[in-house]
Amino acid sequence: MSVRVNKASFSIREKLSELERPIGLKGSELMRAETAQEARDFVSAGRKNIIINGAMQVAQRGTSTSSFGATSGKFGASDRWQHFTIGTTNALWTVSQDTDAPDGYRYSLKYDCTTADASPAGSARHQIQQKIEAYNTNHLGYGTSVAKDLVLSFWVKATLPGVNYGWFYDSPNDVFFPFRYYINVSNTWEKKVITIPGNTANTLSGTNSTSLICAFALYMGSNYTSNNFDNPGVWQDWNSTNYGKFKDSTNHASSTNNNFWITGIQLEVGKNATEFEHRSYGEELALCERYFQKYSLGPLMWASPRSPQGTYTDLTYGVFKYRAPMRTAPNVGFIGSNFAGVRYNGSGYSSNSIALSINTGTGYTTMEYAGADSTVIRIQWGFDWTINDLVNVVVTSNDSAMTLSAEL
Repeated sequence: MSVRVNKASFSIREKLSELERPIGLKGSELMRAETAQEARDFVSAGRKNIIINGAMQVAQRGTSTSSFGATSGKFGASDRWQHFTIGTTNALWTVSQDTDAPDGYRYSLKYDCTTADASPAGSARHQIQQKIEAYNTNHLGYGTSVAKDLVLSFWVKATLPGVNYGWFYDSPNDVFFPFRYYINVSNTWEKKVITIPGNTANTLSGTNSTSLICAFALYMGSNYTSNNFDNPGVWQDWNSTNYGKFKDSTNHASSTNNNFWITGIQLEVGKNATEFEHRSYGEELALCERYFQKYSLGPLMWASPRSPQGTYTDLTYGVFKYRAPMRTAPNVGFIGSNFAGVRYNGSGYSSNSIALSINTGTGYTTMEYAGADSTVIRIQWGFDWTINDLVNVVVTSNDSAMTLSAEL
């Protein structure tokens, strides 16, 4: 004899929703997912942070740089983070990679005000910013009906509590998305989360040029702070009416007692901030080296003397291959003066010290046929070397280096 039992069908999703055990925000989202891809998007699985060096761990240029603010576009301390200055400004800062950081992080980017500007001119503006390459934003679908939302999260700490502002600037289209956040308690790490709606109106595509700029204001004059912040949450034209609405913005340059720290900056697709993507130091360094590379103590390249050209004698030419492909053909620079050419003539070695530079005269160095992955470097040595001898160009001290910059 057989017995058949019938039971009405039921929805697993509905039954799970009836459980008293809390499942949290992410659990609720996963339950609403209709496909595996949608579930993956909800939890932001895989590589996600569009920002490079958001944990401030890579600092190829050194861990501290003074007199920030006098010149716009300056880089120092943590890689990829640039200081932008515009207008008549007096404030100066020492910028450093600091070990004061929230739990789970080793470093932050610290701005220490060393010259105050308590009453800035109307045109004054200082900001911390990172320019994002277009290759890294093409997947956002801006300018289409399916433009992706973004969420920005970061940790911030400051001497002065109060109202603060930042924005995302769409460089090709001259539009921006402003945002406001509050520092509630002095000298206390606080996490902030900002949601950025997808921009359906303006196409954002390209290759190795600037697309978005992520900016955090440090202080601003009256041209930017005269009106109320009355149109938040939307992309808008960058003009004096719209960027003049940062009322009550905190002036972090009001006193030399002021400091400002920031770290854990993450920009990801979605509407909910997820845990920070901690990449290994090697991964983060490789990402940074697309824009800046530093070559210190050790050999740089092999070169060979060539015939005199015009008034120049004893020129050497060598092929130099970068550690990683760069965004574009870089500009060469030198730190310190401790360089040498070690010559091998088939029977022995000799060494000549020289200060390499990008100026004319002995040590004059130029890049010829420069590409994104290698270049020919020409050096005017001024030494009596035999044509076709081999010369090993070396950095002889840790306080000297050759730098290559392809920053946006």
